[in-house]
This record gives sequence, structure tokens and C-alpha cells, in this order.
Amino acid sequence: MSGLMQVIKLVGITVLFLMMAGCRSLTTLYFYPSTQYVHDPKDHGLSYETITLTTSDGETLSNWLFHPQGEVKGRVVFFHGNAENISTHFGSIHWLPKEGYEVLAVDYRGYGKSTGVPILPEILSDMQLAYQWMLARSEKDKLPVFVLGQSIGASLTTMAVAQLEEQPECIVLDAGFASFSDMARISFQRSWLFWPFAYPASWLLPSDLNPEDYAGQIQSRVLQFHSPDDQVVPYDQGRLLMNQFPKVTWVDSSGPHITTFNHTVNRKTLLDFYGACGAH
Repeated sequence: MSGLMQVIKLVGITVLFLMMAGCRSLTTLYFYPSTQYVHDPKDHGLSYETITLTTSDGETLSNWLFHPQGEVKGRVVFFHGNAENISTHFGSIHWLPKEGYEVLAVDYRGYGKSTGVPILPEILSDMQLAYQWMLARSEKDKLPVFVLGQSIGASLTTMAVAQLEEQPECIVLDAGFASFSDMARISFQRSWLFWPFAYPASWLLPSDLNPEDYAGQIQSRVLQFHSPDDQVVPYDQGRLLMNQFPKVTWVDSSGPHITTFNHTVNRKTLLDFYGACGAH
């Protein structure tokens, strides 16, 4: 029991230290990057190349551009979920090149081979840089550029796109959440050990960086997926975010967190949505 009390004491001291350290720097606690690649898409029959982008503050983003098969229908910028990096998250979009879409899978700063430390709002600038690169790529052929975000990538997409002067016509979000502070509280409450710190931890986080506060600025048409079975991002968080979008279509998916596109019906829904957007 004495060991347990030491752990609780350590957590309490850490929380107090963070309170004094400043809120903005705490956003690094949102992210769980891995620098090691796990899978090579070429081993799965996918053709891709590495695209390196340099940020305004001198960091380099190492991303993968997946080549489409057959007639090219459009381009997609993919912002993945929290843990690991593009070497695992490409599993969510591996099927899109086969449907004729070129896909840029983005690793935020600090993820994979991208340099720097993941922190807000810098990550939003990284995302905007990647989108602008893809947009410039479409200047000649005028193919539509879409965005797909999953989990924290969906929430960050909401914030990043809201600040763009030229927003994509359509974006797809899967398993996004409305509030970083709410998610911090929910995560702490899942453990009896850290439950006492749930509310103090949520109070520490910046109050001006919640996706739901940006959603009303999205002029894009939004297709939003969320599973009632999601044990990572609560279904209610997705609904709260949905309520703030001016133009949104909601789809109940099924299964665990970010397994939406394991299901053919959801892939078809996304393809129909992009197809309709590209036709305008």
C-alpha cells in the first residue's frame, strides 16, 4: 500500500507541477507518437513515395504519397489517429488507391520520420502545409482534393480546416471528439488510480483549443462516422462535434475504434460522398 501511495503522491506532484508550467505546453500530452516504422506498404502491394515538407519553423514532415490505380478520380489528404505513425495507420486507407484516389498520408511532427515535438497549435500548421501541397499538385489537372481524418486526426482536421482561406469542398471524419479537456477527463476517469485527478487535469488544458469551437467555421460538406461501440472516443463526443457543423451527414458505423473502413458499406458511403463532391 505504501508503494501505491507513493505513486498517487507522484501523480499529484506532477499535476501541480504542470499547473505551474503553463497550459500551452501541456498539449504535448495529447500525443503518443512512435518514431519506428512497423510495416512497409510495398510488402502489401501498394506503390508509394516519400514526400518531405519543410515547415515554417524548420521542421521536416516525412509523409507517404500512395499512387492511384486506374483512372485518377481525385486526391485525399489523410490525417491519422493518435498512437504510432503512418506505418500502421495506412491500414485505414490502403483501399483508396485501388479506387482511383491518390492519398497523402501525413505524419505530424514527432511522428515516424517527421522531426520536432508534437504540440498545438504547430501541428495544425503542419496539416495545413500538407493540404496546401496537395492543392498545388492539383492546379494542372484540376482534380478535387478531399480530406480524411480519424480519431484525434478528425478533431485536428476540424481545427486546421476551419482556419484555411480555401477550404476543401468535402471532408470525412471518423471517430472524432468535440473537446480535448473532456477527453482528458474521460481518460483519467477510466482508471481508479488516476480518477481523483480527472477534473484537475482537464482544467489545466487550454480552453481555446477544442474542436467543437471551430466546427461552426467549416464551410465544407462533412461526412461524419462514429461507432456506438467505440471504447476509445465516446459516441456522445462525436455527436457533440456533429452538432456544431453547418453542413454534416452523420453515419453510425460499427465495431471498435477506427475500424470503420474495414466494412465495405462504409467504404462505399465514403466513395459515393467523394464522388458527389467531385461532380460539382
